Parts: sequence; structure tokens; C-alpha cells
Amino acid sequence: MPTPAHALYRSLVEVYATHNPDEAAALLPLRRRLLLADDPHDRSTMSGHVTGSGVILDPAGRVLLIFHETLQRWLQPGGHVDPGEMAWEGVLREMREETGAAAAHLIPWCDDPRVPFDIDIHPIPPNPRKGEAGHLHFDFRYLVRLEGRLADRGPEGEVGDVRWFAPGEDAGELSCVAAAMAKLRRLC
Repeated sequence: MPTPAHALYRSLVEVYATHNPDEAAALLPLRRRLLLADDPHDRSTMSGHVTGSGVILDPAGRVLLIFHETLQRWLQPGGHVDPGEMAWEGVLREMREETGAAAAHLIPWCDDPRVPFDIDIHPIPPNPRKGEAGHLHFDFRYLVRLEGRLADRGPEGEVGDVRWFAPGEDAGELSCVAAAMAKLRRLC
């Protein structure tokens, strides 16, 4: 039987979809996933699971990214949602863990701050080391503000580097947040 998390995520996806009607087809796999009865965060669910990440901008318009050691690429900070958390709570925890910031806060973009600013559905390759098959991440992306000094390096083994990138000065690293950046430009 679906949990209260399923109903809440379905309602957040509907609010998101009203603001982003051009993404209706792209959201179909997530909508189907939220009809299943198991935990939508459970990373052992190989049909896919909800994750959360943050798009972090500084006053100069730079974007904070982390270097993901396993995937060997630059990504926005974020990851799996822990038991008992919802996506936005996991995002705030991951922001502190992966960047070393003292505090993280969501920047609301609509009436309900739990509605993600962007939803990205992307495939994750198999990871034989962890015994994981390929699967989907339904990534709820939030705009985030950090407080405090950032770490020079993330947690050992997970995050190789933490760095600000300026749009137009990157070498493709910002491709992971390109859709979110385009949405931000449309809103501002």
C-alpha cells in the first residue's frame, strides 16, 4: 500500500507540473514510480528512487558543484534520501555533509517550499562494487543558500572536490545543472 510520502510526492509533482507543462511527458516515469507501494526512497528499488540535490548560487551567479568520485564527474551536491526523510530534508543534510557548510536553507520559488525547482530523471549506471543494477534517479532539485565557510574537500571517498563555477567559464561542468539554470533565467 502506498505511504503518505507517495501522496505528498504526487501532489508536489502536480504543482511542479502546473508550472512546467512542457515536462509532462518527461514526468511519466516518476508518476508511474509513485504508484508503486514500496518506499520511494529505497535505493534497492531498481525501478528507480527519489533523490534530492541542490542548485547553489552565489551573489555573482556562480554555481557550486562537487566532484563525484564514483561517477568521475562534476555534479550539484545531493544524493539519496535517508530513512525518515523527505527529499527536501535530505537535500539540506547532503548540502552540509558534502560542502562542509554550517547551514543550508531552501530558497522557495513558489508558494510551497517543498515543491522542487527542477525535477531531473536520469539513469544511473550499474555499480558492481555495490551490487547495484542500472536504475533511475528521480532527482528533486531545490534552490539552496549556504551559510558558513565551505570545506576544501568533501567526505573521503565520495566527494573529491568542492568548487564554484561561473557560467560561460566552465568547460562543460555545468551541463548537470543546465536545465535548472535555464529555468532560473526564465524566472528572473
